[in-house]
Amino acid sequence: MSWDKEAFREALVLDFDDYWMNYLTHDMARAIDSTVPYHNLVEYLQWRERAPLNKQEK
Repeated sequence: MSWDKEAFREALVLDFDDYWMNYLTHDMARAIDSTVPYHNLVEYLQWRERAPLNKQEK
């Protein structure tokens, strides 16, 4: 199986950025009258499946 290391690295960096840009603590969520969308990587991936990225956002 062959894979493109550069494409993998780029995707990883974008996902890392997306994780932290959308991360909310309980206090942050409460301040904007919202809920915490995820607490860990597994929940983030489930959340992202329900709220897919617009490819133009990346």
